Parts: sequence; C-alpha cells; structure tokens
Amino acid sequence: MDTIVAGQRGVRPPTRKRYDRVFFSGMVLVASIIIVVGFGPTYYFAGLFRAHLPSAMIQLHGAVFSVWVLFLVVQTGLISAGRVKLHRTLGVSGFVLAGLVFICGLLAAASQLHFRESAGRRILVFPINFITTMTFGVLTALAYAVRKRSTEDHKRLILLATTPLVLAAIDRWPIHYLYHDIGHDILASYLFLLSVVIYDLWSSRKIYRSTVWGSLFVLAMTQMSAPLGSTAAWQSFARWVQSLRL
Repeated sequence: MDTIVAGQRGVRPPTRKRYDRVFFSGMVLVASIIIVVGFGPTYYFAGLFRAHLPSAMIQLHGAVFSVWVLFLVVQTGLISAGRVKLHRTLGVSGFVLAGLVFICGLLAAASQLHFRESAGRRILVFPINFITTMTFGVLTALAYAVRKRSTEDHKRLILLATTPLVLAAIDRWPIHYLYHDIGHDILASYLFLLSVVIYDLWSSRKIYRSTVWGSLFVLAMTQMSAPLGSTAAWQSFARWVQSLRL
C-alpha cells in the first residue's frame, strides 16, 4: 500500500464521492446520537428550555450548541443529496454560528466555575472545557479558510472539530467507565480521530495533511488540559475568571 501524507490532488472518481457521502454523513449522525444520549436526560428529554439548568448562560450555550449539531446534519445531508450550491450558500451562516458556539462555549465554561459540585471538579473540568472550546474554534476557522481551496481538507477539519463536542457528551454517558471520567472520555473521543485516519487510508491510500495536523492538534490540546489545570498560573487565571461572575 502506497501510504503518503498528501493534500487534495486531481479529481475524485465517482465511487470516492459516494464513499465520502456515506462516511461523513454517517460520522455526523453518530456524533449526533452520542450527543443526544449524553445530554438527553438533563436537557433534550427534560424539555429543553424547561430543563433545570444552573444558569441562563448554560441554557443559551445548550441552544446554540444544538443548532450547530442540526446544522451539521443538514449540511452533510445537502451534500449527500447533491445540493452543493445550497450547501455553500449556507456555509457563511454556518461560520457565524460556529463563532457563536465558540463564544458561548467559553462563557459557559466560565459560568461552570460557580456551580460545579466541588472545588476539585471545578479545577479539573474548567481547563478541559476551555481548551476543547478553543480547539473547536481553531479547527472550524481553518475549515472555513480552506473551503474554496480544498473541499477534502474542509470537511475533514469540520469533522475533527466535532471531537471536542463529542467529548462533552461522552462525559455524561451512563457508563461507569466513562461517566465523569475525563481521562477515559478523552481516550474514547479519539476514536473519532482514528476513524478519519482509517477512512483516509482505506479510501485514498494516503492520509490528508488536514487529518494529520488536525488530529495532532486535538491530541496536543486535550492532553495538555490536565497538566495545565494543575499549574499555579492556570489556577490564578481560573480564580480571576470566577471573580468576573459571568
């Protein structure tokens, strides 16, 4: 097998296009299911805006986050249906929506400093929430920047940016190995990265640069959260954020 790291070259054969539609639509669907299962008991099945959430900011974050997930489902559905022009037209609004997810995610992470069940849990969760939100923001911004140059890189970066969103849902799955176990949750979320790598190798016999660098970025950011959270500088930053009463 000729395995290389490469960007988009040439024109994709029709069979590859069909494989892409199935894979990327399927991955978004899997992510949506994971998110619904994770947040269902406390949000989706609890009446959405009637759900007993700890603050208005968390309520807003949940609403914007949910719209983003629906947007991904619609966008992948449009590609599968061959509605590429409409997909691209909606892409601009999607970038604005991603910006709202990013801003609300940071504010929600700050808000959680006031109501987490223990100081230890706050110290552990705040850095991972903050860093995963930053990861999402960087990858979606890159996806938007390369959308005209390389559709291959664009859709891979969007999918990789979904990893931190999936991580937050996995943390709430009612499974002993995963429930509120950040270390195991992070490892489980890496299955998304591995899936993209395997698909690249299977469908193209190469790994796209966006897959390599995007995956490494997610790995680096998530792995640095725990060490960062234990530093005096971070804890000082967390206390300052807490004092803002966001």
